[in-house]
Amino acid sequence: MILKKLILKNFKSHTDTVLDFNKGITIIVGENGVGKSSILEGITYALFKKSTLNQNDLITLGKNNERKSTMSVTLVFEENGNEYKIVRTNSLSSSTSTLHKKINGKFKVMVVGNSEVNKELNSIINMDNDLFLNAIYIRQGEIADL
Repeated sequence: MILKKLILKNFKSHTDTVLDFNKGITIIVGENGVGKSSILEGITYALFKKSTLNQNDLITLGKNNERKSTMSVTLVFEENGNEYKIVRTNSLSSSTSTLHKKINGKFKVMVVGNSEVNKELNSIINMDNDLFLNAIYIRQGEIADL
């Protein structure tokens, strides 16, 4: 799987972040507390709709510590020569997921719904949340457990 783009809107500390990934190795560098781990959590959330936090706690806090109404995570990636886009949105009362595949230069909806998207993604990337979290990505504070 090759990551191409990540868009975080009202996701944790990211109110409107767009990251384009170039081919090769990507290094994310920054001061403590600026959202580096949130970028990796956003990728995990897009792929598996999983988080260590309550779903509503992923939504950015606005002024007066009130939650924004909606957050979204969009991930564009390439697998086996095909380009896909996952869009996950979450409000305080509902969540939706869509998976798109690029066909003739345009993204077309493949499946809609949280469980349907999860199932289709699992077959596309041939990886589930446990494998990703245990072999690909080490969450903040868990490196000592190795």
